[in-house]
Amino acid sequence: LVYSRDWVNPSANFVQKLADAVPNLIAWKDGQADTRRYQIIMDKVGDRLHWIGGAGDDAVPAYYSIGIRTYTSSIAVIRPGLSLQLHNAASAGDRDTLARLMRDYVTPLYAMRARRKGYEVSAMKTCADILGLAGGPCRPPLPDVKPEGKRDVTVRHLISMNTGVHNNAQLPTMEKRFSYSMFEAPMDHKPGAHWDYNNTGLALLA
Repeated sequence: LVYSRDWVNPSANFVQKLADAVPNLIAWKDGQADTRRYQIIMDKVGDRLHWIGGAGDDAVPAYYSIGIRTYTSSIAVIRPGLSLQLHNAASAGDRDTLARLMRDYVTPLYAMRARRKGYEVSAMKTCADILGLAGGPCRPPLPDVKPEGKRDVTVRHLISMNTGVHNNAQLPTMEKRFSYSMFEAPMDHKPGAHWDYNNTGLALLA
């Protein structure tokens, strides 16, 4: 498998020559998110290779519009069901469902990831930590995104409504509350110290 990203961005002719010369090359993973160029490569090489969309969940609509049916999902780390919904909607051509999933879940998360170089990693680690999974700190030079203290939030705290993470009930949608609590909210108190009615934690578990 070849992963095309950053400076590894060959032409369609090069990919064809590589596929002809290396019989055990079976797949090409795109990380450029340049679907115009990717379409040219796919048209040139055909079904000789398996084509993978590797630029992320936010590229699903574009990838699937050119015939790709496999993509790598960072959201699958924390919400595999959402990744499957994206795949199913895009594969079926269900534009309304796909647009809703992108608007409500994918776009807000990827907007956060785009705020600073390295956040594409640390944002997902933050999500995993808050859900009680093994996210862990980022290795330097990548920055962590969450305020100090959120590392101690557990699934039990989310269910018991005593995370300590500030709850902004004025935000109009659960998706916006999810994004706020995940990446922006300060800590009001130590996790487990006080009970505070807050459905946002339950949304993180959904």
